[in-house]
Amino acid sequence: MGPVSSPPRSFLSDTIDEVTNTSPLPVLDVCGEPEALYLHLLFGLKDSNCRRIETSFSSVVLTAGKLLEEKWKELVEDIRAGRIDPKLNIDEDIRWKIVKNYMKPDPERADELEREFRKGFIGIFKRVWPQLAHIVCLTSSTFAVHVDKLLENYARGCQFYSVVYGATEALIALNQNPYQRPELYTLVPNWAFIEFIPIENSEEDQPATFFADQVEIGKEYELAVTTINGLYRFRFGDVVKVVTFMNQAPVMELRYRIGQLLNVRGEKTSEISILTVISKAAKEWTDVKLKDYCCAESVLKSERDGSDLSAPYYILFVELEDDSPNPKLSEKQKELIDVYLRDESYPYESFRRKDAIGPIEVHTVAQNTFAEFRHYILNNSGASGNQLKIPRALRRHDYLEFMLGKIL
Repeated sequence: MGPVSSPPRSFLSDTIDEVTNTSPLPVLDVCGEPEALYLHLLFGLKDSNCRRIETSFSSVVLTAGKLLEEKWKELVEDIRAGRIDPKLNIDEDIRWKIVKNYMKPDPERADELEREFRKGFIGIFKRVWPQLAHIVCLTSSTFAVHVDKLLENYARGCQFYSVVYGATEALIALNQNPYQRPELYTLVPNWAFIEFIPIENSEEDQPATFFADQVEIGKEYELAVTTINGLYRFRFGDVVKVVTFMNQAPVMELRYRIGQLLNVRGEKTSEISILTVISKAAKEWTDVKLKDYCCAESVLKSERDGSDLSAPYYILFVELEDDSPNPKLSEKQKELIDVYLRDESYPYESFRRKDAIGPIEVHTVAQNTFAEFRHYILNNSGASGNQLKIPRALRRHDYLEFMLGKIL
């Protein structure tokens, strides 16, 4: 479902690629994310025997499903004619190489796909790929919200498997039970050298660290990684909870990222807490469906407009599904989020009770805001589309400006 940062393009061979992937190697030379994703879908759809979709994050699978729904007619015509849509912005040398070597007209498969697409897109993955066994991607932590959306729509009837826990810097742990929720990952000691920082010491510049056999069950730790490629005791921001041990290797649950905490008074509300609260509230929204969300601290807004910070607060941006009967959340629905957040977090409740933190400010944003936000980040950060994680806590002024400009 798309190239990942590891292994590099140079590590792959034509033989390995032809055996394991539907997309030929020249597709990996396409730089633009929409064009590359379109081509991965094109070659995936050509093969009715596809058994696995694999990518980095569940959010990428959801993006692919939306692109499939939007571009299915173009994809079908490309398969029927043995071509690549001329409107795609692809280098001509790469286009020529792909068409010459890998594209042949297949009207029979095109007709088969068109029949399925015209039935609708609920469960479309299993209908166009009847032998699809797994969707392999990261599904833990806040990526779970994308899995829920996929199971309701494009991936109904599919099995998700989060095989490994890794970061851009290194692979870290292996999931040995694909059907357990929440996902648990067993540290693999020879992938990278991992040190564990007790979460209560994470704000120190040079905190004491523990080795894998020294951590305690039930405690949370920030991770630091040392790799053979030269990273030395690098703190990449992930926080895990040790759940049990397999022999001397800790078995961990991914909790949150340090940089994604909301913290206006020292309360440290994690992205998992925010997700829990929003999911709980959304179950009581009878006339609207949650599509996506992100948060910011009011201090970011006050730096922009000079507003009063005597009682700082959280700002929540919510996008609703296209088929929601109402385009915006009601005041009662907004208030429910603050009520559940006070139940979820004792520090937050304590500060709210003393009026040291103001009530959460909830805004409904326009349709497709988060799809546009993804493109905005890609165009302004240099991030790779396959490695991009949409921030749940906004830290940049331009990101906040983008969201404020989308409020209904």
